[in-house]
Amino acid sequence: MKKKKVSILWRMYLAITIFIVFKESVEFFSPCSTKNLFFSILTSFDFSFFLLYYLSFMQIMFTLIHCIPLALYTYRIKLFSSSLWRGLFALKIIFDITGHGYELNYFNSLYNQDPTIALTMLAVSIIKYIPWYIACYEYAFKNEKILDN
Repeated sequence: MKKKKVSILWRMYLAITIFIVFKESVEFFSPCSTKNLFFSILTSFDFSFFLLYYLSFMQIMFTLIHCIPLALYTYRIKLFSSSLWRGLFALKIIFDITGHGYELNYFNSLYNQDPTIALTMLAVSIIKYIPWYIACYEYAFKNEKILDN
C-alpha cells in the first residue's frame, strides 16, 4: 500500500477555510451580529422576507457540509458515493447563488459609496472560494482519478 502525499498548501487552505466558515456561521447565528439584526428587522416587516433568511440559512448549512468534501479531497479519502457529493455540490451552487441577501445588500450600499472598493471586495470574496469549488468539483466528479494519485 503506497502512502498518499498530502499537499501542505491544501492543508493550509483547509484550515483557513474552516476558520472563515466558522466565523461566518457564528456571525449568522449570533444575536449580536449585524447579519442577524438585518434578518430580524427584515422579517419583522413582512414574513415573506423569511425566504431570504431561509436561503441564507441553507447557504450556511451547505457551506458547513462542504467542509467535509474539502477535507476528504485534501487528505485523499473516499467516503460515500460520488452521486451523493454531486447532489450536494449542485445544492451548494444553488444556495451560494441565492443565499447571500445580506451580502448583496452590503455590496450594493458599498457600491453606491465607492464602486472601486465594492468591486475589489466582491472579487476578493469570490476568489477566495475558487480553490474550494475546484476541490469539491473534482471530489464529486473525478473522485476515482483524484484518489488514485
